[in-house]
Amino acid sequence: MGVVTLGQVIGGSAPNVIADFVIVKGTIRAYTSDMRDQIIAAVERIATGIAESMRGSADFKLLNGAPPVVNDPEVAIWLTGIAGQVPGVDKVGVHEEVPVGDDMAEFINRAPGCYFLLGAGDPERPPHHNARFVFDEECLPLGVEIFARAALDYLGT
Repeated sequence: MGVVTLGQVIGGSAPNVIADFVIVKGTIRAYTSDMRDQIIAAVERIATGIAESMRGSADFKLLNGAPPVVNDPEVAIWLTGIAGQVPGVDKVGVHEEVPVGDDMAEFINRAPGCYFLLGAGDPERPPHHNARFVFDEECLPLGVEIFARAALDYLGT
């Protein structure tokens, strides 16, 4: 499974004139590299098919894009244990798959690591990646504490 988000559609110059071109921009997130490749191929195939059905053409371009974020299981379990010891941290767990897209994937591909969610959202407000999202800064000291404890534990001090 993966996620395709079409976050921007640009086309035309007036509401009553058929656009001669449209630009659609978005993101792709997947749990594995194989899944990401399949989704990319499907998006290109669908875009081309839609354009051809209207006697048009599609020019699919993949710009940049990070590989899937795949946590090292041992690091995830280790960090979960450390986070669980921090006063004020009340929701700790390892999620099998969360479709995040982040440059962190590049680091994790080079050295064992773990991407974790700190809880900067408010269940009563719009979620991350929403134009009305409000970052809850109250979580920042908890994040600092988790990182400090992890560093000290890793260094054996």
